Amino acid sequence: MFNKIQTKERSNGTTHSISEAIRSFEKATANKASELESLLGKDYSQIKKAMEDLKPFAENIGENLAKSAYEKIDEGWDATKEFSRKVDQQVHENSWKTLGVATLVALILGYLMGRRD
Repeated sequence: MFNKIQTKERSNGTTHSISEAIRSFEKATANKASELESLLGKDYSQIKKAMEDLKPFAENIGENLAKSAYEKIDEGWDATKEFSRKVDQQVHENSWKTLGVATLVALILGYLMGRRD
């Protein structure tokens, strides 16, 4: 009974066993697997080489971005200091005007906020 399950008659009349079919399948997949493995290996090595070639450029770009960011931060800090110095100078030169404007703004904001509630 087991022999009947293992063998099957081909359309041309010859018998074909399941184990023979499995061996054929394994042989075909082994060939394809080795081909696929070699292709992936070649592609991986090419990609790895390209990444290694690009690494110095990427590092250079990163360094330039960091320098640029630090320069912009320094420029912003300097502009803030300059603005603060100018405001301080204006307040000292026109102290009563500044006090009057600040008081007027505070009163208007207080009135508007009081109306909302």
